[in-house]
Amino acid sequence: MRRSGVIQRHRGKVIKDLKETTLSLGILGDKYGVTRQALSLFVKKEKIKRKPRRHRPVKHRVEACHICQEILRVGGQPHSEFFSRYTIQERLGAKISPRQYLYHLNVLRKRRAIDVIPHEVIEEIFPKKLKRVFVSREVSDQLKKMILKGKMMKGQRLKQERIAFRFDVSQTAVIGGLSRLKKEGLVTRRQGLGWVVK
Repeated sequence: MRRSGVIQRHRGKVIKDLKETTLSLGILGDKYGVTRQALSLFVKKEKIKRKPRRHRPVKHRVEACHICQEILRVGGQPHSEFFSRYTIQERLGAKISPRQYLYHLNVLRKRRAIDVIPHEVIEEIFPKKLKRVFVSREVSDQLKKMILKGKMMKGQRLKQERIAFRFDVSQTAVIGGLSRLKKEGLVTRRQGLGWVVK
């Protein structure tokens, strides 16, 4: 029997299923013993309007996510000056895309699972993105303001990757800015700790 014949034989049921359910054409095709393409042609021919499929947003479970757990482990080590995608990749033995890595970082930041400069502080001191000219000078000026206003306390670690992410600049610019602050005596570089507010 031809496939279109099968659809015609169960025409009423097929139309009802197509209009009332959000099942995919592949699943419905399996149910009636026809291909997805045959059902697709039938939908077009009969001009059937289907219900839109609603996707529930999946809630990210940090406890079950191996990437998040590795970021927390690496970030929690006292000797780590900063952690990067490559460090996590090396630890997990799997390739992680930059988008994937930033997604997991942002999930942890939103839950305040990793320590970062508070967003309100950045908004207050740093409302706009930096100009691309003399970026390291801009970084040092903004960090200096934060230190002098008491937003960053003595002994607080300055992780260059996190600062670079927050200020939307390269790590090279952050290192340049921190070096300027070191000359002014506001920060120092300690072995095993990295940059620290002096």
